[in-house]
Amino acid sequence: MVLSSEARAYQRLVRVLAKARSGGMEILRGDVCVDLIWHRARRAGDLDKRVGILLDALQGVAYVKDAQIRELHAKRSDRRTAPGRIFVTITPLTPEE
Repeated sequence: MVLSSEARAYQRLVRVLAKARSGGMEILRGDVCVDLIWHRARRAGDLDKRVGILLDALQGVAYVKDAQIRELHAKRSDRRTAPGRIFVTITPLTPEE
């Protein structure tokens, strides 16, 4: 897939913000669970498109590769509590038996 210049700029911003918020945390190497809530600034845009670009942007910052994602929980909110923001929580998972 070829990303638009807007999508590439968004990914750069995500990486900068994630590095700043992580406080020097090590990159996770095992399976992870990603929970995210996207508070749309306006009623436009698809959740699935936003999720893919975001998960790719977090590679090398929060985890090594997005193939480590074993669980994914995504929610779109149209409430104006935090317009234009995405809240992401990444939790390491124990190995499956």
